[in-house]
Amino acid sequence: MAKKAWPALLLWIAIGLALFAAVASARTETAEAVLTASKDKVKAGDAVTVTVAVKRVADLYGVQFALSYDPEKLELQSSKVSDAYSHFQNGCESCEEGETPIYPLLRKKMADTEYKARVPLMTFVFEAKEEGDARIELRSLKGVSTATYVNAAGYNDLVPVAMQEVEPLTIEVTKGGNRNGNGNGKGNGK
Repeated sequence: MAKKAWPALLLWIAIGLALFAAVASARTETAEAVLTASKDKVKAGDAVTVTVAVKRVADLYGVQFALSYDPEKLELQSSKVSDAYSHFQNGCESCEEGETPIYPLLRKKMADTEYKARVPLMTFVFEAKEEGDARIELRSLKGVSTATYVNAAGYNDLVPVAMQEVEPLTIEVTKGGNRNGNGNGKGNGK
């Protein structure tokens, strides 16, 4: 190889290593759970959609979580699991008002271990009920990958996925329109 080609080759190698290090660094960041709302301010009687997702994660095979929310300000109307996961509903016999059951989810495609910038898990639709700040909090968050290890009891176990806790979400509920004399749009006269 000519002497003039060496500096150019070394420069390309250095650039390649720097890019590889940047990508590897981004993929080893701690995953972060996120709660997002379709609106941060709603009127009483309006619906708001809340999404639970995980950012910057690879191989999130299994995950579980629950939500707690202010039952005086919000009423849970429905929930839907992302298309990428299967849901194994725990009953809510022990749930208190303002709590969901723990939602255990398993990824449908076990071989999909690639890094993802954002993985949606579930969406929840709440109806705003009463004026004030409605707080929604993610609880009991745990995740595992498809990788295994031998635990202290000598059994194969799934490797945990480290995830940062998420800050609670606050939705401002303002006074709603007075549709049927009670402001909640249900016409029950209360």
